[in-house]
Amino acid sequence: MNFKKRAFLFGSLSGIFWGLDYTLAGQVHTLLTMTFLVSMWLTSIHDLGVAATVSIISKSSVKKVKDLKLWQIISICCIPLLGGLAMTMYMLSTRDISTGTAIIISSCYPAVGMIGARIFLKESLTPLKILGFIIVLIGITLTAYSELFDQANSIIGLSFAILAAIFWGLEGVIYKMVLNADVSANTLLFLRKISTIIIFLPFTWIIIDTVSIYVLLLIAAIGVIGYIADLAYMQAFKYSNVTLAMSLNITYIIWGPLFAFMLFDQSISILLLIACAILIFIGNYLIFKSKSVY
Repeated sequence: MNFKKRAFLFGSLSGIFWGLDYTLAGQVHTLLTMTFLVSMWLTSIHDLGVAATVSIISKSSVKKVKDLKLWQIISICCIPLLGGLAMTMYMLSTRDISTGTAIIISSCYPAVGMIGARIFLKESLTPLKILGFIIVLIGITLTAYSELFDQANSIIGLSFAILAAIFWGLEGVIYKMVLNADVSANTLLFLRKISTIIIFLPFTWIIIDTVSIYVLLLIAAIGVIGYIADLAYMQAFKYSNVTLAMSLNITYIIWGPLFAFMLFDQSISILLLIACAILIFIGNYLIFKSKSVY
């Protein structure tokens, strides 16, 4: 299997398993009174499950952490800060703008990644790649259209959503930079998840008594699915450029509602979902066909 086909396979798998991971984690969130600290706490426990999975499956990858260069360690430790800030900005944006608007704007992170990759990684921007992403964005817009007018939009909310897209986009560029330096996906994942725990867990320790141990065990178990999703995402970056990896990963927007429908009987519009899926597939196929994808 050549690099482009591997990129398409792993990118698609990352979207599928992210969709499943987010759906299951979302159901756990419904069991709790959600606050910012509780959300950070659950994210830390989820990432603990991912790190534990890496340490069990690939002990050699954990040992390789000590062989990383200082710039690689610093870069990887910056990822949870960017990811955490992105999620925070997204959560704050939904207070002041409609959920649909927040989803659409924050989902522009592949565009930020595309520009960041051009600046920092010298990846080319081709007309086919740009057209493909625009079609993907149209598909995303349709998935969130019904929620676009839930509430009035404000400048503050829009700004938060834009910042979320920027932070998520830069996160992907760092992934690619580190993987280009021949750091294994499992080593990167382990250090990235441990960094999240070290950075976020101390600030959320005060709410430990408010969360049931069974909920924590459940979210940690879901971390196994998160590991599969994140590993596939890393492999997509390894075999392709930033734009394709992110645009394929963003298909979780399709898979999430589908899993919610199949597992929890949540109502969805099948025809709309199919139309969105077709558009997102066409957009990704154009990016896949771009000569700049390797």
